[in-house]
Amino acid sequence: MKTSITSNNPWKQKLIAGLFWLLLWGSLSALIHKEIYLPGPLTTLKKLTVLLREPGTWQILGFSWIRVWGGFFLSFSLGILLGFPSGLTPAIQEWLKPMVQTLKSTPVIALILLVLIWVPSDLVPLIISFLIGFPLIWAQTAEGVRRTDPKLLEMARVFHLSLTKRMKQIYFPSAWPAIRHASQTAVGLCWKASVAAEVLSHPRFAIGSKLYDAKVYLETPDLFAWTMILIMASMLTEKLFLSIFHQRRDIHAND
Repeated sequence: MKTSITSNNPWKQKLIAGLFWLLLWGSLSALIHKEIYLPGPLTTLKKLTVLLREPGTWQILGFSWIRVWGGFFLSFSLGILLGFPSGLTPAIQEWLKPMVQTLKSTPVIALILLVLIWVPSDLVPLIISFLIGFPLIWAQTAEGVRRTDPKLLEMARVFHLSLTKRMKQIYFPSAWPAIRHASQTAVGLCWKASVAAEVLSHPRFAIGSKLYDAKVYLETPDLFAWTMILIMASMLTEKLFLSIFHQRRDIHAND
């Protein structure tokens, strides 16, 4: 009986959880009774509606989206391009590991400040997005290649399969689940890192710039509304990539 209750109506469970947190948010806002500290859900929704009706909002969202997409695409492409030889050849992995470990260990704020010194402010979010996503995709790609079933590799040697066929038919399918999981995580991290970079670099059209302006002018409802836009954009991007990965898996299955 417990199993049926927990497994049935997942949307109902999500709705109940969402209503609980909205109620808690509204109660705290009413208790504090100062929108400068915590605007309520209705105030935030009204401000969000106003922002979504303004053409400039979509322009700002578009530029931020391009920066995230650009950084993620670079990290995805280079992560796979370097991850496969790293998984196949331990020497290559050891050669790249210090650089990747440095990127993983360096605080995001330090990376942003360093990149701000080297490149124009408009490029900083894109580069930071790349630097945050690359280590994760590289590491998971290499790990997926290393975990390839030895029996499949032995079969490939017996049938004298070329490296190209081994990559396409054995290594890539083996690494694909790890790449998919890493990419799903990297998308969210790229959004967070890119917007953080926008806050500091302050490009003209950027969600991060609007967050900074709202904080400076104590427009807390604006801050909450732009945060909601950021959350929705991040979730939509993640869903989009997941659909692309599912399509790729279905294509491979049909092959």
